[in-house]
Amino acid sequence: MEGDTTGVWLGDIVSVTGTVSTVSGELGIRTATIQRTGGPAVILPVGMPSRFIGNCPSESHLGVWDFLPGVWIPRSGLDTTGILVRIWGKVRATYYSPVTDAHWFYVDDGFAAASDGGDKGILVYGAADAKEGDYVAVNGISSVEPSYDDPDKLVRVIRMRDASDVQVLRPASQPEHPFSDEFDSPTLDPRWVIYWARVQLLSLTTVPGWLTITVDSPYDSSPQIIQRMRGDWDLETKLRVEFSNAQGSQGVYLV
Repeated sequence: MEGDTTGVWLGDIVSVTGTVSTVSGELGIRTATIQRTGGPAVILPVGMPSRFIGNCPSESHLGVWDFLPGVWIPRSGLDTTGILVRIWGKVRATYYSPVTDAHWFYVDDGFAAASDGGDKGILVYGAADAKEGDYVAVNGISSVEPSYDDPDKLVRVIRMRDASDVQVLRPASQPEHPFSDEFDSPTLDPRWVIYWARVQLLSLTTVPGWLTITVDSPYDSSPQIIQRMRGDWDLETKLRVEFSNAQGSQGVYLV
């Protein structure tokens, strides 16, 4: 609906007059005159899987499509545009445009609907305190819009009213971050992993900040010493290696 909403608030009962037309593949009212007649009223959302979101009105020459890996799939079903709905699923990606100040993200409930650029899930417009990996429930208006990749195809869209329309059901699991180790503990942190076939002894020295590995020969290939981590981190830690023949032993000193 396109019109002046001054003095109208969420939940108000209104009377609307205007011209019905198709806007971006969806029926709408242009040059609308809006008059408040009552309220506020409580409207509860209708819960529905993502495969029911949008669909296209019979008046549109476009059709609702889902972009599965490498191919567009046409869909059909009851037209649900304009209905306040509730969807749920995992946040697959979040975006923000500093140019238009627009916020949007994608919510996937397993249906594997995909939109522009191959992002998996239902396109949701609105700013919310949700991040990638969160499981959320979202209230909003079921809608459609032309795909950025192919304007002749409509994709499913949810249009939030405000940030309260998003509820985080389960936050994303936090990755195990890289850690700092000064080698000043009596025992070695178990998150360290040492790969070297000829390691005989691994110990902490009496000098804080140094780690000793005793081997058969100083001419063996350098050891790989890395941090054990879970999550999205990809880190390899490299340490300075020094060889010593002190007291007849052959040790590798690492800092």
